[in-house]
Amino acid sequence: MGRESEPLLKYSGSISYESVPLDSSVMNDEGELVSDRVLSKSTRRMKDLYFKLMTTSWPVLFIYYVFVVVGVHTLFAFLFYLAGGDTIGNTDPSSPLREHPFLTAFFFSIHSFSTVGYGVLYPETVYCNVLVAIELIFQFVFSAILTGIFFSKFSRPRSKVVFSDNAVTHSRRNNQVLKFRMCNSRKSQIMEAQVRAVLALTEVDYDTGVLTRKSIRLELVQSETLLFNLMWTLQHVIDETSPLYQRSVNDLVGKNAEIVVSFIGVDSVFLETIYARYVYPIENVKFGYSFVNVFDTLTDGRPVFCFDRFNDIQKEQNRPEIDEDFI
Repeated sequence: MGRESEPLLKYSGSISYESVPLDSSVMNDEGELVSDRVLSKSTRRMKDLYFKLMTTSWPVLFIYYVFVVVGVHTLFAFLFYLAGGDTIGNTDPSSPLREHPFLTAFFFSIHSFSTVGYGVLYPETVYCNVLVAIELIFQFVFSAILTGIFFSKFSRPRSKVVFSDNAVTHSRRNNQVLKFRMCNSRKSQIMEAQVRAVLALTEVDYDTGVLTRKSIRLELVQSETLLFNLMWTLQHVIDETSPLYQRSVNDLVGKNAEIVVSFIGVDSVFLETIYARYVYPIENVKFGYSFVNVFDTLTDGRPVFCFDRFNDIQKEQNRPEIDEDFI
């Protein structure tokens, strides 16, 4: 049986759920799900080194680089040191490194790896020359990989599309409308912008006993725009064709419902396709609220965009009498 002290289901926007067969021990007599056993692909990502390096921050990536370089030099220094003190020649008789053979081997490894070659330290034996050749081969491969990762990470286009903290629903004519905002925080324009939204739910197929994460598309009033300059308010009408129509709020919470939004467009400066994604947990969908107006007018009549109001919402005025348990 599931542990009562923890939530029944756990889901994050960064985790993709697989279908998981459920046995009788995770469902009660009424057919309700009572287990938190969910398989995730997130552990597989830990095995993808390239993915990890591309998604980590620059400071962390630099720390990884320092650890790898120091570790490699320490390893080769140890191999040089094992051959004895006559393996590495030193043309400077007054060098303090003569009293520290391991430091001599360590700095010789750095000189060989970086191909600096000051001429003070040099290999004297066949064993040492073989190690130098192996280290140089590793250096060529390591430098190529590192350069590729740094260039890919640095040159990767990043969008500066900001999403509102909350989505809202309010009445419009005879229907409820779901809304959320997007803002282009760069001065550049985004061309051929497209937005898609889905309702993600965790449900059980009681015929097969399989737990699945379903994604149901939410049709947007205007999902495309030729130019995305500043702000864009997306709307979904909750009518008879909407998967949110007459849904119980408690049902959505119990099924870990989320509004998943994806954005794609072409940056007018970089001429590269940029992407953005945002997830609204059902707790971040405010029912009976609307967004605050973000535009003001200056004394000379020019409009001004007030970004500090971008996330502000207000209670809907003259809200019609509806069942608060349903959307």
